[in-house]
Amino acid sequence: MEEMPEYQICMKCGKRSTPYMKNCWKCGTPFFLGGEDYSLINPNDAVKEAVETVEPVIEVEEIMPCKLDEMGFSDKIFAYSLMFRGDIIVKFCGCEKCRDAYRDLLAFFRECSPEDEAIIEEVNNTDFKDVAIDLSVYGF
Repeated sequence: MEEMPEYQICMKCGKRSTPYMKNCWKCGTPFFLGGEDYSLINPNDAVKEAVETVEPVIEVEEIMPCKLDEMGFSDKIFAYSLMFRGDIIVKFCGCEKCRDAYRDLLAFFRECSPEDEAIIEEVNNTDFKDVAIDLSVYGF
């Protein structure tokens, strides 16, 4: 049985996805074009010369609760594992789904109900768009 890689790297945006996904979760680019598997191409080979002259910038990936909600079960598990390791941070876009997730997280951290009036008022009075949270620092 062939061993699957831990994750695929999108050749368009450079984001990681599970080895089972057909498209990149971030930009939607298909991993398999015309029968060829582009997901297993080593991206370092494509930029080998550039790496020698430019220091790599490590960018932490981001995921929004609204995008996470659209994923399948196994993709969510993969994304959560990356979040808990600190490889992906949670960022909120301002939509209703992200607002609800922000309220749930705020209530969790404050150890109260998401329906608590103080939590609801705070969420309604907070511009949480572009707020980013690294869940790995909480030791889950």
